[in-house]
Amino acid sequence: MSVDIDIREVNSRGMDQLLAVLHSENGVLMAGAGCSAELGYPTWERLINDMLVALTPGLQLPNNDVKIAAQVIKDECVKRHKDTRPYERFLQDYFAPKKLAYSDFHCDLVKLGFAGYTTTNYDPV
Repeated sequence: MSVDIDIREVNSRGMDQLLAVLHSENGVLMAGAGCSAELGYPTWERLINDMLVALTPGLQLPNNDVKIAAQVIKDECVKRHKDTRPYERFLQDYFAPKKLAYSDFHCDLVKLGFAGYTTTNYDPV
């Protein structure tokens, strides 16, 4: 038995399980940043990069951890501007509602029949 066959079997079982959950209408959808990206909201990586450019040009981040990066940027912004308002304004403007509130993709997700939805996003989509 080859690895390709094993992967196909695993994928097939996974698809069967997903379909069973969707048909039961008891599943909960966990949606992340990628679901809102097509409407103009950022992925975590883009958010951090845009924050660096707008708020703290030239700042070198200690690592790639998003939570640590956001805190370092906020701290540096406060240091440079003597308050948190530029940081807060940036986030308010960045996550303000866009022209389109949702897309066909979002409508298709809702039609799948999940019992509930949850997200890690900070946008209104």
